[in-house]
Amino acid sequence: REKCTISVEENIQVCEGEVVDWNGLRCETGKTYTKTFVSTGGCDSVVTLHVEAIAKTTTTLPVSICKGDYYQIGGQKLYTEGEHSVVFTSTKGCDSVVVVQLSYNEVYDKIDNVTIKEGESYTWQGEVYSQAGVYKKACIASNGCDSVMTLNVTILPKEMDCETIVVIDSVTICYGESYKWQGVDYFVS
Repeated sequence: REKCTISVEENIQVCEGEVVDWNGLRCETGKTYTKTFVSTGGCDSVVTLHVEAIAKTTTTLPVSICKGDYYQIGGQKLYTEGEHSVVFTSTKGCDSVVVVQLSYNEVYDKIDNVTIKEGESYTWQGEVYSQAGVYKKACIASNGCDSVMTLNVTILPKEMDCETIVVIDSVTICYGESYKWQGVDYFVS
């Protein structure tokens, strides 16, 4: 009786860097293995195994958040600036990595201090103010972050047109005037 041989080729995919056990052989990715199986019926089988690697994928994700907020990905909350590697498992069971490049957008807190005379008014952000006080407006800046603008209004009585500055002697300086002492100009505006 004549001897026969059956040849079979198999391709398997495993995650990059993994080793697979195949009929007692430790098989690495990127290599081909051949094994002969002897049959009692006279036909041997030669099986060739091609082990292919499923490459790990790395994706870079630039993210900007408002200072004080966090970014959530894969069940993780990221609070600090810099690079954060987050590992996911693909549908084929292999790891994929997302590198989050986290940066902050500034939150702006702007303060305007205004002094007006009694009976006068000041227009700020489209609104008119004539009373002393602290006024705040929340807004969203062009970078998408919440910002707070503050207006501090001080009212001077009508009769207070001049201000006293104590240097060595009392010197009274009225609005629009200046006083020079030891090379330094003092003025009230």
